[in-house]
Amino acid sequence: MTCSRAGGVRFWDVSIPESPELIGYYNSGNSAEDVILVDSIAYVADYYRLTILNVSDALALAGPSAPREFSISTTGDSLFFTWRPTPRATSYSLWSSNDPELPEEFYMLETVTTDTFASLPISNESRKLFFVTAERE
Repeated sequence: MTCSRAGGVRFWDVSIPESPELIGYYNSGNSAEDVILVDSIAYVADYYRLTILNVSDALALAGPSAPREFSISTTGDSLFFTWRPTPRATSYSLWSSNDPELPEEFYMLETVTTDTFASLPISNESRKLFFVTAERE
């Protein structure tokens, strides 16, 4: 959320930090000076008053951020993948490819899980490149 001197608060989806997306706006009619979010309640202080907003609808529009701290290790005859939980994610997809020039949308879907780990068998056909995406129902 950001305060607007023109009046109100803007709500942003920053699940992709490089390209934030405006997902909502509240016009208070006055210059918003500060905003604090507690759970799904936003407290907006403008020049004359404090406004309390339920922003659960705006938060529901925000997508989950990309998983962080992705690691790969081998255990026996398997590749073991782990990643840090992502806020608002209900599941994760593990993708793979052998071609570093291939755009991500053409990677092969290996598995979908609600956990923050996955295991794949090692074979002669094992992929070389992996990434995880977070989804929300």
